[in-house]
Amino acid sequence: NEVNIPKAYETALSEAGFGRYQIQLFFVLGLGIMADGVEVFLMGYVLSSADRELCLSDWEKGWLSGMVFVGMLIGALTWGYVSDRIGRRHTLIICLSVNAIFAFSSAFVQTFVQFLVFRFGAGIGVGGSIPVAYSYYGEFTPREHRASHLSWLNIFYGIAGVFAAAMGLAIIPTNEPYYEERFSTWRIFILVCAIPCILAVVLLLGFMSESPRFLVRAGKCTEATDVLAEVYKQNHGSSGVNMYEERTADNFKYSNKITCDESGVNAKELLTPYGKCGEIFDSFIGLFQQPLVVITFLLMTGWFSSSYGFYGLTLWFPEYIKRIQIAEYFSNTETTRKESFADMAFTDDITNRMFYNVTFQNVTFENLHMENANFHGSEFIDVVFQDVTSAGTYFYNCDFHSTIFNSTNFYDNRFINATMNQTLFMNTRGGCELDFSLSYNASRVYLEILIAMLGGIPGVVISALLMDKIGPKIICMSSAGFSAVSVFFIWFINTEISAAVMLSAVQTTAFGFLTAIARIGGFLGNVTFGRYIGVNKSIPLLLAAFIFFVGGGVSLILPNIKGVLLL
Repeated sequence: NEVNIPKAYETALSEAGFGRYQIQLFFVLGLGIMADGVEVFLMGYVLSSADRELCLSDWEKGWLSGMVFVGMLIGALTWGYVSDRIGRRHTLIICLSVNAIFAFSSAFVQTFVQFLVFRFGAGIGVGGSIPVAYSYYGEFTPREHRASHLSWLNIFYGIAGVFAAAMGLAIIPTNEPYYEERFSTWRIFILVCAIPCILAVVLLLGFMSESPRFLVRAGKCTEATDVLAEVYKQNHGSSGVNMYEERTADNFKYSNKITCDESGVNAKELLTPYGKCGEIFDSFIGLFQQPLVVITFLLMTGWFSSSYGFYGLTLWFPEYIKRIQIAEYFSNTETTRKESFADMAFTDDITNRMFYNVTFQNVTFENLHMENANFHGSEFIDVVFQDVTSAGTYFYNCDFHSTIFNSTNFYDNRFINATMNQTLFMNTRGGCELDFSLSYNASRVYLEILIAMLGGIPGVVISALLMDKIGPKIICMSSAGFSAVSVFFIWFINTEISAAVMLSAVQTTAFGFLTAIARIGGFLGNVTFGRYIGVNKSIPLLLAAFIFFVGGGVSLILPNIKGVLLL
């Protein structure tokens, strides 16, 4: 008797049941999904600390945040094809290993270009973790509740955000000046963030089997039967395993869809690039032909809009909160006008002060930090700046006479229309000539982001619980609309706590649009935020809100697939 192979496989999987084996696989694959999420989220924390060391402008930071998505796009398109050739497990091990290598290497970069290259490589590696992990898990899960079980995997993306925020809070915050001889905390943070990826590789190598569905499709029915028997044994115990194994082997043996033998499918078929690439190309073109073309464009728009807003907001939110703190700091500037300081020493930090037409004569500035201390039309006579660091400090239309700058970071760009008479610069400190304010509390920034990330967990849980009841269309439509409203109101927010609460609202509703086209949205979202956040915060926020609204509108048009079995 001939047996339809999909039916035979689903029957065997249903008999094997859902239990211990799938739970183990759930957590192992969850680590792989965490690796994807952490790789994306970590740049939001790294860039707020690495910018001074690597001399990064907002535009460059946007490219660094976005480059991982370019790599993920390539990885998502590549690893899916590879997994159909060599198997889910092997592919996942390879792509996560590539990610681990490039992620580790990025902790030791010295230039922007090096960082860009390693982030791109890490993106290629981790780009396969989402599509391959979901396929891998789905092929071990009975179809009765496959959709809801796959939805629960999304929780690891939320955990990834919490993990990155918690590690960022524990490791990174420091307002100390950068020293070349120290291995910076943001570099340590990158190494720690590679832990989920490494654990996933180790556990896959040591404990997990290849997907039985892949083995069946490859003609390796004996191996597939062995794997399914192991699933049955772990879920039900040893009793009945032999009978289950014989029954499954017989069903596969008499299938009318595939020939099962020890050697698997024909090697020539697997190694013929034209035939396989032609099939993939034909499948791709088919997405843009009737009756699928409208649905394809609607889904692409929805995925793009969600990814653009979600990733742009999430990765740039540490920078956004930091700038709220800095703006609050600048609002309390103290001004000194037309005064004279003579025969004295300044040894305390000078912060948030403006000096207009002030004369300094026989004055020493020693062992201090100047933060937003600007001098306009002032005169310096016989003045010594000794062991002084600064940020946001400039000298406009100032005159210097017999002045010494020793062991400072006052670069040429700090002096605008200044005159120098017998003025000497010695031991000017290396580093970046761009200004990066230290007038913010890094620990508060990361704590508030951690709170926002924790707020995203309930959204994942609610989505998973409601998936089988109301269907993905309603969830997508409501989440996009609510996210758009939340982002719009961030524009009016000028306090850190309220900003964190609003980000939490976005986090709660924005999970679930993770596909290759979403990587493009993530890339463009980061580049846009990097380009405009320093100009006016309303530009990227209103743009993100608009794109979320577009995504919600697209979801409204999509057909409802609740209750439809997708194989």
